[in-house]
Amino acid sequence: MNEAPLSHRSRGSRMGWGAAVVGPALLMFVIGWTPGISFTEDLGRHLLLGNIILDEGAIPDTNRLTYTCPDFPFVNHHWLFQVAVAALYERVGLNGLILLKAFGMAMALALALWAARAAMVADPESNAPQWKAALLWGAGILSAVTMGFRAHIRPELASFFAVGVLLFLFEGIRTHRGMLWKGLLWRGAVALVLLAWVNSHIYFAFGLAMVGAFALERCLIDFSMKSVARELVWFLIVSGACLLNPNGAEGLLYPFQILSNYEVNITENSTLWALWGQ
Repeated sequence: MNEAPLSHRSRGSRMGWGAAVVGPALLMFVIGWTPGISFTEDLGRHLLLGNIILDEGAIPDTNRLTYTCPDFPFVNHHWLFQVAVAALYERVGLNGLILLKAFGMAMALALALWAARAAMVADPESNAPQWKAALLWGAGILSAVTMGFRAHIRPELASFFAVGVLLFLFEGIRTHRGMLWKGLLWRGAVALVLLAWVNSHIYFAFGLAMVGAFALERCLIDFSMKSVARELVWFLIVSGACLLNPNGAEGLLYPFQILSNYEVNITENSTLWALWGQ
């Protein structure tokens, strides 16, 4: 007599959690699809530099767009994004880029929300408290709206997507703990993500921080010499992947030095306290 109601509740719970992932992702797609916020910042510069790299077969090491100081050294930490955007533009045009951007942002948010759902509900069949699903809904909508303010076709799109993929991979590592080969595949995928990220956007440094935090979590769960050594070696391998960029160690350390290379204040690099004072 009680099996049917339980089954209905379980199915309703799964649908509620699924909607908490899909709903905000669809909102993100709609926001990202808005043409007016897709190309108002920097797209021309990235298309130009991407075409230069494709034409010359080399990555410029000086700032080609500085008229008064043409020989100023420049670490291009998003060359891979520029090449990809330039190549895609030739094939799908601006409208195609907007559509791909919207889809990528929606997928990034969906992956992040899926990972959060998996962390909040260990057993998808369980009748988890609905306030958790509501919390995920709220976090997803807030994230979509916040990301919407940065929905331009810019290299940081690579960071949005990489964060979602990393969270997805971390959950895969948790799920396949104790399975040697599957675990190695998931951990290897993390290194590949950082390899692409370091050549696409400077926020890869946050990716390294995410890997470090996850490695620490694994050590705290299984605090043993074997576990600590495994996580340390993995973190060093991922860090080594970040050295595979055109500038090597300089490119790896560049995120920690870039703020010293400004002659004027940049609003997006200001702290909350500095903005509040204005």
